Amino acid sequence: MFPPVEFRRKVFHVMLGTAFMLLIVNAPWALAPLIVLFIAGSILSLVQNKRQLPVVTAILARFDREGDRLPGMGIITFFAGVLIVWTFFPRDIALAGCAAMTFGDPMASVIGMAAGRHGLPWNRSKSIEGSAAFIITTFAFMAPMYGPLQAIIIALSGAVFESIGYPKGSFISDNTIIPSGTALPLFAFRMMPYL
Repeated sequence: MFPPVEFRRKVFHVMLGTAFMLLIVNAPWALAPLIVLFIAGSILSLVQNKRQLPVVTAILARFDREGDRLPGMGIITFFAGVLIVWTFFPRDIALAGCAAMTFGDPMASVIGMAAGRHGLPWNRSKSIEGSAAFIITTFAFMAPMYGPLQAIIIALSGAVFESIGYPKGSFISDNTIIPSGTALPLFAFRMMPYL
């Protein structure tokens, strides 16, 4: 059964990622305010870790996972992953990295939890079914915008980084790595002189 907290996390994940994508496309000026918001949110998380704030505690109780190093860890790492690609890559490549994280990652989790029966050889906690869901979902979203060849690069590279076993509760997670892990191969592909 899919735990309610995970369902809430996935819905919020898609909503937050969609908001990031809309900002990347329509409001390039929003990068600086988002960096400020990220810093403020990280400070709030550190404060919440030492002294519980009533409203913040009530909100995070509905979304946080047990074992997270800091309150709001999922949001902080998602912000970090998106801000990294938005800062260091062209906007359309940053958009691809954000989209893979927004749609591919939650679909991999949902299908993996609901129907995952065959563990990956390098990470038994992830399933072939979940990785396939990541690839299919990401490719379906990316192909109309980037064409099939670039879409498969995005989907496959994202699935590889999604399938890695990151330390539980760590700042280094799929949220921080997938956006750059999909953007970098796409950027390298575009830089190849013979294509």
